[in-house]
Amino acid sequence: MTIPSAQPIQLKHAYQIHHTQITPPTSFTSTSSPLTPPPSDEKPLLPSSTVITIIKDIRRLQSGVGRGSEVPWKVYTLSVEDYDDLQQRLQSDELLAAFVEHKLRFDYFPYLRRFIIRMPRTVHEFFIAKVSQEIHAQLLRYQGPSEHYARNIQSTSDTIKPSDPEYGRMHNPDWQFRHNKAQFPGVVVEVAYSQKSRDLPHLADSYILGSDGNINIVIGLDIEYQRKDVKGKRKDLEGRDIAGGDAEGESAKTATLSVWEPAADDEEKLVAKCVIDNQSFRTANGSPSPSCPSLQINLEKLAPAMYHPANLSKDPISISANTLCCFLEEAESQDTMLGEKTGGTTQFKWKGKRAREITPEERLHERDEKRWKAEEDNVLEKEEEESSYTTLVPMDSIPQATIMTRGRKRETNIP
Repeated sequence: MTIPSAQPIQLKHAYQIHHTQITPPTSFTSTSSPLTPPPSDEKPLLPSSTVITIIKDIRRLQSGVGRGSEVPWKVYTLSVEDYDDLQQRLQSDELLAAFVEHKLRFDYFPYLRRFIIRMPRTVHEFFIAKVSQEIHAQLLRYQGPSEHYARNIQSTSDTIKPSDPEYGRMHNPDWQFRHNKAQFPGVVVEVAYSQKSRDLPHLADSYILGSDGNINIVIGLDIEYQRKDVKGKRKDLEGRDIAGGDAEGESAKTATLSVWEPAADDEEKLVAKCVIDNQSFRTANGSPSPSCPSLQINLEKLAPAMYHPANLSKDPISISANTLCCFLEEAESQDTMLGEKTGGTTQFKWKGKRAREITPEERLHERDEKRWKAEEDNVLEKEEEESSYTTLVPMDSIPQATIMTRGRKRETNIP
């Protein structure tokens, strides 16, 4: 399969060395104005150990190694400077840049200094598909003045680029609903579990504040599913122990709904207000929760007011707790079937298999790619060793003129 050439990732970056700063190009994917090479007596700043780790993890995902065994929400502590450096290094490899642009799902929170790689599980993908299909199906039921408006709402999982970079350079939501003429989606849907559920409030901030309030609703569906291991210990989807537990063989199936919307605080500053806070739509025994309100989306929330027709319907899109439970049960059944390989398959007995031959050009490309990867691994290992060594140099022994800082500082309480 031919991997499409990488499109420029529109992110800020910089190129830094120990004593002086080199003028960066306007875009690190530009071929017309390459990076100015550093003088021979000066050496570019080495990548941090976190940058090296992230690049290695992305390469492993690109090759398919470890898929299915990785945690679904992998968090790295990464400064803004290191994030810019990471993007520049990724763009130096055309195939890796294409993988990051078209395949990798990630988020970056500058004010929290968190870089996150998303690797959703099967149950997650099936559940979000069912919820998005239901919302889309209800949009198609509107008639009269609302029909054309509803049909212009697109259901996608495209990348969102905040207008305020303080709240992220780009985010890859699980799903979104956006009017085809609007810059931002009106509604974003995130399915969470384990560590991601704790980050949902920050995601809501990033979407709502980063879009200047143009994203009207952020929906969080926490489907944390706790299983028992062979010793009866409760485990989350990431395989970690959970304190407490009932009798062996039982599972905690609690699933919750949270919703955030733009609002003004007492100082008339924009905040992401939680209007539904961790309401259980499924109880621990797997039954629908009678106390959970339905998930409702008013049509006016899906797009800016300039696209609202006269007499826009006041009837909301509505999904009950019972329906959400049914969707989650179907997703879990699909996950179990695929995991246990009990699904139906073709029983035809083939006489053999014959793959297409690899062309000489493809073989040459494979050899080049292996050589490039080996060379890069060697360089990264040497840089990591040198980086570890340089961290032992006392800061008071470095002349102040040689210490450089980049980026804006932001006051925040990091959890």
